[in-house]
Parts: sequence; C-alpha cells; structure tokens
Amino acid sequence: MGWQYTPVTPLLLVSFALSLSLTGFLLFMVDRDGRESVVFGLVGMVAGAAWWSATSLLKLSRTELSVAVLAEQLEYVGATAIVLGWFVFTFAYTDRDEWLTPRVFGGVAGLLLVGTLLGLTNSSHGLLWTGTHRVDAGSFLATQITRQPLFFLFVAVNYLVILAGMYVLARLILGSQQVYRGQAAALVGSAAVPMLVNVTTVLELGPWPPVELSPVAFTVSGALLAFAITRYELLDLEPVARRRVVQHMRDGFVVLDRADRVVDLNPAASDLLDVDPDRAVGRELPDLVPEVEQLVADGGAGTRTEVSFDTDDQQYVQARLTTLDPTDERGGQLLLLQDVTDRREVERRHQRLVEKASDVVFVLDADGTITFASPAIENVLGASPEFVIGEDALDFIHPEDRERIVDIFECGLAEPDETHRFEFRVQAWDGEWHHLEGIGRNLLDDPVVEGIVVNARDITERKEHERQLERQNERLERFASVVSHDLRNPLEVARGHLELAREDGREESLAKVAEAHDRVEDIVENVLTLAREGRHVTETEPVDIETVTREAWRAVETGTATLTVADPPTVAADRDRLRRLLENLLRNAVVHAEEPTVRVGALDGGFFLEDDGPGLPEASDEDLFEFGYTTSDDGTGIGLAIVGDIAEAHGWTVETAESASGGARFEFTGLDAADGAD
Repeated sequence: MGWQYTPVTPLLLVSFALSLSLTGFLLFMVDRDGRESVVFGLVGMVAGAAWWSATSLLKLSRTELSVAVLAEQLEYVGATAIVLGWFVFTFAYTDRDEWLTPRVFGGVAGLLLVGTLLGLTNSSHGLLWTGTHRVDAGSFLATQITRQPLFFLFVAVNYLVILAGMYVLARLILGSQQVYRGQAAALVGSAAVPMLVNVTTVLELGPWPPVELSPVAFTVSGALLAFAITRYELLDLEPVARRRVVQHMRDGFVVLDRADRVVDLNPAASDLLDVDPDRAVGRELPDLVPEVEQLVADGGAGTRTEVSFDTDDQQYVQARLTTLDPTDERGGQLLLLQDVTDRREVERRHQRLVEKASDVVFVLDADGTITFASPAIENVLGASPEFVIGEDALDFIHPEDRERIVDIFECGLAEPDETHRFEFRVQAWDGEWHHLEGIGRNLLDDPVVEGIVVNARDITERKEHERQLERQNERLERFASVVSHDLRNPLEVARGHLELAREDGREESLAKVAEAHDRVEDIVENVLTLAREGRHVTETEPVDIETVTREAWRAVETGTATLTVADPPTVAADRDRLRRLLENLLRNAVVHAEEPTVRVGALDGGFFLEDDGPGLPEASDEDLFEFGYTTSDDGTGIGLAIVGDIAEAHGWTVETAESASGGARFEFTGLDAADGAD
C-alpha cells in the first residue's frame, strides 16, 4: 500500500495552488476600511476550497483505507468554510446587513457546524455514511461509501445557503450598472460550477461515481474569482444597495400615487413630518402635512417651496415635488424634504449682522447700478436703501473722485479674484460730503451674489482728525522756526549788549538787554497763545462784541488811539479766545499807525474791525494769516496767525479789505447769532 496517481490529481493540485494563492492575497486585503466582512467572506471561501482540494488529493493519492476515511471526514471542514464564507460574502457584498446579525449568522453557522461535527466524528456513529470500502476505478482505487438520509439533509442545508447567496447576487445583476453585473455574474459562476459538480457526485452521475470531483471545480471557481478581482475590481468597487442609501439618507422622501396618497417614505421623512411610517402609508399627504397642500395641488416637476412646521423648535423644511416617470401608467410623484433650519438660522444671523452693522454694504451690477444697499446707508446718506437701489453709484460720488473710482471699478471687472481698497466721497441728502473707505470684490460669477460687493465705512471723522494732525504738525514746524530763528536774534542782541555793559558799564546797553528780553517774552507768549488757539471751539456762550472789544482795548497800550464801536451783534463764541483775537487786531492797528482811529461794527452774519492806518501789505489773505509772515523787522508774524486760528477754531471766515480811509479792514462772517447780551 502507498501512493497512487489518478487522472484527477493534476486538477486537484492546480485547484489547491490557486486557492492557496488567493487566500494569501486576500489576507493582505482584510484591513480595507469598511470591507472587512466582504474580504473575510472571500477568505473563508478560498481557504475552504484549498482545504477541500488538499483533503481530496490526500484521499485519492493514498491507497490505505484508513487515510481515505480520515480525509473523507476532514473534507467537511473545508465544505463548511466555503458555504459559511459564501454566506458572509454575498450578504455583505449586497448590503444585506440584517442577515449578518449575531442571531441570524449564529443560526446559519450553528447548522453548518453541527453537520461538520457529525462528519468529523462519523467513524464513531455512522449517521452520515456507512460501509466504507475501496473499489477499483480502472487505473486507481477509489473510496465507496453508503450515504445516510441525514447526509442528504446536511447537503440540502448547504445548498439552500448557497442558493440564497446566488439569489441576492442575481437581484444585483438585474438592478445594477454594467461593472457590478460583471462582478455578480462572475461570483454566481464561481459558486454554480462547484455546486453542479457536487450534485453529480452526490447523485453518483460522474465518470468515476465514487470520486469527489467538487474540489476540481474549484479550479474554475478560483479562476472566476481572480477574473472578478482583476477585471471588475471586485475589492475596489462595491455596489451600495439602494435600500441602504434610502434608509440612511439625511433628506426625506415621500412617494405619492396619482391620488396623492403616501405609498412609501424613508425614516428621515417620517422624522421630519413627525409621523409613524406605518400609519402614514395610505393617507393623503395634505392630511399629514397641511403646509404642503398648495405645493401638492400645484404639482409639476421640479416645483420647490419652503414650509415651516410647528414643532417644539420651529423647523424649516424645503420641499421639492417631482413627477415620476410620465410613461408609467401608475404615475405618482416624489416629494423630497430637506431640513434647512440650520441654514435659515445662519441666513437670519447674517442678515441681522448686515442690518445692524455700522458699515454700509453695496452690491453693484456690471454697469455700476446699485442692486442692494444695507440699512446702514441711512447713517451716511440720510436716506433709506430704497432711494438708492436702481441708481447709478457714480451719481453719489464726488466729481473729483469719479475718474479714479471708474478705473478701480474696471480693474475689478477685469480681475475678479483681486480685492481693491479705495477712498471716496459721497454726498448725503443734506448736501454734505462724507468720506468713505471701501473694500470691493467682484462676485458677479457667484450664483448667490451675482454682483460686485462693496463694504464701505464712514471715515469722515477720521479725515477731520487727520487734517487736525496736519495742522498741528504745521504748527509745530512753525514753533520750531520761531525757536530757531526769531528767538535767536533778540538773544544775540542781548548777549552783545551785555558784553558791552560789562566792559564800559553803559546804561543804554543794559536797556537794550532788557528790551531784547521783553521781545523774547512777547515771542514766547505769542507762541504759547498760538498753540492754545489751534484747538477747535467746543463750548460757546452769548458774547456781546461791544463789551468784549472795550475789554480788549483796555488791555492794550493804545496811547492816543481812538476806538469807535457801532452797535455790533451778540454772537455765540468762546469769550476769552474772542477777546485775544480782538487784542491782536487792536495791537496790530496801534503799532502800525500814529494816533489811529479803530472802528468796530456789524456785518450781515458777522462783524468787522477797521482802522485808518497805512493799510495792509499787498499780499493774499492766505499769506497774511500765515504763521511768521511779517513786513517789519521787529514783527514776529504771529499776531495775525493767532487771529486766523481763533476764527477757524470757531468755524468763521475771515477776509481782509481796505477801509474807506485806506487803512486795514478785517471782516468776520459765518458767525452764529446769540440771543441776549453779555
């Protein structure tokens, strides 16, 4: 007794090698995300095939009856692994997860394992087969057994499991795309071929009735699996069952018949509608959800609306009604439901932010026409958004800024990905000009916006602060000029006369020193006054021009000069600063003339001060009130600068003219009248 060769041996070797190779390949694939069940099922199938091929090869290759009996019993392990792996693979592959629960899987596995245990222990009880003996099959010895009824019952259970897997694959073939049809067809073939061959063996219809040819069929089965893996990417492309998609959709769907009755709905729809699915089927949809009654009544493919459901939390649902296949005589419609509550909350929040924002948001079309303006525009233009929508944006922009804004606008059209920053002036309804700082971006291609968005901020106050800073900087430069030039001259004079006084003790030199010191003091006092007067006047009171003029006259060394006051008005002013303005004008008149007559009187919207002296030098008002401008060697050029600053701080306009007697005349207008006298 020993080894023997059979015509089936090469086929069994090929089947074993192919199945073993596929087992090794699949073991490297078990860590694929979301596909473990599919791969483990395949591993069970090909590993079981390799085991069955090996045991069949052992049974035919050895001539000892004891070895043949042992191999016959061990074959049941491979057969059970194949069937159980087929069950797991087919139901996981077709997304029939409810059949892979511990309860169902445990029941199927339990039946198969009972048969396997009976096969492994058949020598002790003979429930599956009896009468094991060797028979001559021509060129080799085969094993003959007498099968018992329980064996056929066990085989029937295995066939039922295999047929169940083939059934779900057949359903996939009928309802899937071409690539999945090819996969499923190859898989059905990989199970059908061994099953048909096994039937011939069980019924003893083959060329060698005692020889188990099922493992040989696994050569074909393994080739079909390899073809499905390589040709149809079995492990890379897996079909997702429609049932799983529908059941797990976040959006709801409701299927209606021709009478608008509910015939089907998914869990998402039942949650959105807050209805029991079993009770909803058969009822008319408007009875369940009155909010969509008009939508259903209107009908029509693609009809879309947004409805609000009264729930504990206000819920917004977007509903879309689509007519099903018009060629289907059963007709019907599909209602798609999407919970848009979060989106509506975000939209409301954004809308509220735009409405409450201090910045103005404009949307312009490609022609520069305003298509949207936020409510903040009322703070800038003093008009509601309705007054500007539909108008050309350039109509509101300062003429001097329009050309520059047009250039920026054209750049925005040409470069939609660029963000542009710019400043411009717009005219409010009251005629005042406001400075705005804008940021523009071209969103014409955005289907939601479809326009050029400009976010603008009113920077009028900031511009005013900037102008004040510029004036302050100019004033500082003037101060530096006085310190470096005007103060140096009298100090040099004082130093020279002080040295003379030390040398010869002349009194007139000391007098010159004192005179120089007095001039330094005057310059310092004027500079300090100029620094203070640059500030804007914020608080005023009714001031009588005649009273404050006479106070200023008494504070100035006027000598033999004469003052005439001709009923000037009472104005709103800062009393102390107005007095300093008058003191500087009176001092200027007395210094430049001998025994001058100074006259103060009323103007329309202001007052004037004039004298009969030599008059003003030929210069513009801008030069006359410029800091440091003087035609006298002894002048500081500060007095009239102080006058100009005080007038500007009050918001007045000061202009010069020639008096009737040829002297200097100063006219102040733009004053606010005040009731009462000082």
